[in-house]
Amino acid sequence: MIHPNRKVGVMSKSTYRSSKNVAYSTKHHLVWCDGSIGKVLVGNMEACLAGITWAGVYLRFVLDTDNPVLWWAALHVAAGRLLRVGITRTIIRGRPTYRALLVFNGVPLQRYKVGAEKITLDPGLDYANVVSDTGCYREQLAGANSTDPGIEFDRAYIRRLSRQLDRRHHQGSSECFDKAGRHVKDNCHWKKRPASARHTQAKLSKAHRVMASHRESLHGNLQNRILSLGADVTAEKNSYESFQRNYGRSVRDRAPGGFITGLLRKAESAGGRTREGDPRKPAPFQSCVCGARKKKPPSQRVHACECGAGPIQRDVFSAYLWRHIKEDGTLDAPKAQAELSRRKDISVHAASGEYKQRVPLAQKRYGRVGGRVPAVGAARGKAPKPRSTCRHSACISGSAGDGLSYI
Repeated sequence: MIHPNRKVGVMSKSTYRSSKNVAYSTKHHLVWCDGSIGKVLVGNMEACLAGITWAGVYLRFVLDTDNPVLWWAALHVAAGRLLRVGITRTIIRGRPTYRALLVFNGVPLQRYKVGAEKITLDPGLDYANVVSDTGCYREQLAGANSTDPGIEFDRAYIRRLSRQLDRRHHQGSSECFDKAGRHVKDNCHWKKRPASARHTQAKLSKAHRVMASHRESLHGNLQNRILSLGADVTAEKNSYESFQRNYGRSVRDRAPGGFITGLLRKAESAGGRTREGDPRKPAPFQSCVCGARKKKPPSQRVHACECGAGPIQRDVFSAYLWRHIKEDGTLDAPKAQAELSRRKDISVHAASGEYKQRVPLAQKRYGRVGGRVPAVGAARGKAPKPRSTCRHSACISGSAGDGLSYI
């Protein structure tokens, strides 16, 4: 039961579903109830009087009144399209904070314009290789740009805290490690940890949460920029379980599977067409526009063929071939060769194995009512101050994956 005086932040990244049978399973969800049971009171948003009534208890929202998504959600609530109300708990700065997740039966607000080009992707472990009708791009997932340092600072900070906690573990319980200094599985005796170790563990948990929010924000920014080119998206289907087994730390930091899932979800929400192609039959990483196939070692990052195709960055060329792979998995080689002969942007700009090119900026349809707010982790990994005019600071601002903010 949540205390009646506890303030609840409202998550502006609201979920929209077409069915009333919505099921969720996560340990962070405290309460789920139907829209007929948990009623959302819009109230006076400027005075921060909106809230949720559940089981006879009124929980007031801490709102960001400058966010247009909240006003869009208020219209759905007024129209009676609320399906589910969820309350989630997150530990921020050692204090439990609560957020309300509203599930609507409606259409989400599109804050960015959607293009009409055909988009093909070859998602890698660290990079997203994108080819559209007018250009080819290769951008690092959650990487640095002119306005954001990326997650490199977060990774270094987590590395320092992990090493510090590991040293304290060695000092407090040396029998947990073998002669080589490796932790013995299912044989940890470090039960009574000192206050310094618990403090380090709390800081490490916070660092992981901040990096996850920062990564989600950077993913959303790149997804919106890709959709500004077009919503007809074809992506190569990878085994992200295999990525986790072999490259666990990189998957933890870059989350390529989460990026593709969010991109396809947004494309479908924008009314586009999405497809994930199986690379085993067409083998775009081995094929050429002339129809020839040749295996390449992982160290060979540039494609070059005797037919004259290339040199082209290997992953960018694979993304280009997906433009001409049919539904049955066969490559339309003559059509691919004809387009490549007139596409100078692919053969010229992607000739280097270290080729990088950012996707152009997206054009907003609806911006914030107030001023611009920095994203989480943009400056030394610190969270920004609360954006609401409400004096309560129980809910700290965050950043959602689609460029939208929640509090």
